[in-house]
Amino acid sequence: SKMKNTLFIILCFFLISCSNLYKANKAYERGDYVQNVELTFKYFDEKPENFKKLKEKKKMEINNKFSNIFEYYKKLKNSEDLVDRNNANIELFKIYIVSDNNEYSREFQAERDFLASNNIKDIFNLALKTNKELFLQYSGVNGDHSYALKVINHTLNMENSIDEVMQSKTNLDTNKMELYRNFKREIAKHRADGYIALAKVEEE
Repeated sequence: SKMKNTLFIILCFFLISCSNLYKANKAYERGDYVQNVELTFKYFDEKPENFKKLKEKKKMEINNKFSNIFEYYKKLKNSEDLVDRNNANIELFKIYIVSDNNEYSREFQAERDFLASNNIKDIFNLALKTNKELFLQYSGVNGDHSYALKVINHTLNMENSIDEVMQSKTNLDTNKMELYRNFKREIAKHRADGYIALAKVEEE
């Protein structure tokens, strides 16, 4: 019957529209670029045939989005505003760790270039550095301490990305595992130092 067909078509559309690639596009439109990258790769991870069936035009479309994302962060990293620069560094770390541990990332030129021209240690160190600078601006005697706390807790986003990779990729090599554990230790120390610094100022 006609009714059944219409329902079937609606259902098909609903299933397609709820795919991670659809969600990735929505994230891109919102300017949530980390999520765009995460969901795009999730879409391929779920079903390898999704990648095999990818038309050249669609592949170029995805690559262009990645390209735009990296251009955006390039600009943001040079912003006058320290908040922008710190956001860029933290988000680039999240994108790097996801991309570096995904088998499909190197199928896209923009991602290949990004991974080849960056180093995760450098991105990590830069993110911690700008986070410390931002924290120092707000942690003084007359500073906004609740904002200072928000600043150091922002590094938990990096920790979450590390945890996700460590949990989902069971075959990480030992060097990488060690590197990621070091990152986690450094984040924990950075946050602890921040809490102690704030406590001291509050006491005075």
